[in-house]
Amino acid sequence: MSATAERSTGTPALPRRGRGMGRIRPGTWAAAAVLLALAASTLAMEVPARGWSAGFGLLAGTLSYAFMAITLLLAIRRPVLERLFGPLDRVYRAHRLLGAATAAGLGIHLLLRNDPEVSQAIDLGTVVAFRPLGVAGAILLVISVVLALVVRIPYHRWQPVHIVTMVVFSLLTVHALLASKGLGATPAFAISAGIFAALGTLSMAVRLVDKARGGVEYEVIATTRTAREVEISLSPAGRRTILPPTAGQFAFLTASPGGTRETHPFTLSSAAGGRELSFAIRALGDWTGRVRDGLAVGDRVRVDGPFGAFAPSTDPGRTGPQVWLAAGAGVTPFASALRTAASESSAEGSDPAAVDHAHVEMIVAARDAADVPCWDDVEAAAQRLPWVTLTTAFSADGMRLDVPTIDAAIRRQPAGTEWFMCGPSGLTSVVARRLRAAGVPRSRIQREIFDWRSPRLRFGLPGRTA
Repeated sequence: MSATAERSTGTPALPRRGRGMGRIRPGTWAAAAVLLALAASTLAMEVPARGWSAGFGLLAGTLSYAFMAITLLLAIRRPVLERLFGPLDRVYRAHRLLGAATAAGLGIHLLLRNDPEVSQAIDLGTVVAFRPLGVAGAILLVISVVLALVVRIPYHRWQPVHIVTMVVFSLLTVHALLASKGLGATPAFAISAGIFAALGTLSMAVRLVDKARGGVEYEVIATTRTAREVEISLSPAGRRTILPPTAGQFAFLTASPGGTRETHPFTLSSAAGGRELSFAIRALGDWTGRVRDGLAVGDRVRVDGPFGAFAPSTDPGRTGPQVWLAAGAGVTPFASALRTAASESSAEGSDPAAVDHAHVEMIVAARDAADVPCWDDVEAAAQRLPWVTLTTAFSADGMRLDVPTIDAAIRRQPAGTEWFMCGPSGLTSVVARRLRAAGVPRSRIQREIFDWRSPRLRFGLPGRTA
């Protein structure tokens, strides 16, 4: 998610990637442990009584229910989520993957549990409510998952239907309670399933409260428009502010241009730590187009964040060199970092050349300079800061960031260089593969997930490096 582009990506307490960001977080271990307990207790309860087919049918259903509870948890936007599971951009990818797994598991459950003996185990007084609830929940869930995965469906049409997952979870909770009562649930099964029921219910409550609250209110104090985007500057409308962001983090912006209220994540383009914020928003759809053309000084918006752990460092104490690779709108986290460094240098009144700072090569790929958000500030900061080398790959000038160019950039970097990349996943994936082929450790490769609704579902545990 770039500040100029909608994230299709924290909190200051989050460790930088390369200092623990690749590890599996405690929330993932805890969820895996309870899932294992639920799976073991399900098979131990069901297989001796009704056989392996019925056992796996019940297992598919209980795991689907647990997956749905976890997807609801991963949908909340609270700093604690990043401490438990890792950066929110990775968490949202896991959220989508678990949603697809939930739908698949429910399908297996409906197929394998179509057994007269199992139906007889349910009290006849509850049969009327029991099966329709499960079937209705499964149908609604499949519709919601399909809409979430079909990226051509506009956000304003997809989002209301996707919220139906809360209704689905409520239906399946009642379905699960009736099933547990009729099948004589063991204490181990009841406890492990109850944990996920409580987790999902609490997550729904938090999500509804957060949605109603909508974040911290800010006022638009300036707008800078270009042909493709607008950079909006915001100041707190009251005493409340979000936590001080670090360079590279993102936040959720809620605005109502043209009367259409939507919430989208964008990378912050402002310098780190300030009360005033800025977002560079590229017109990539109906709502972002209305933001570019219609959001005006004096308008009120809401901001929720900051999130993310994509952290290109401007710290003079950093020992190793870095490469910042930005493609088009992916320049925004680096613009934030450069603005931060330039601001700190000006505030201290020191000569940037006198500061012993590890070298940074910033590679910018785009159609031309006009296609790069915040380009004037990026170019000015690169000229002021002697530790920054700006390399452009503008297609209008006949230059492209192709494989030979990427390999050449890799070869000219000294050992120990850390790579930060933000841009379309197709490009950053190619660069990441070339880096790994050249022997660069995964711990030295950071990629910001640029498009959260990418049509490609990739498996990845929250908190693991990409």
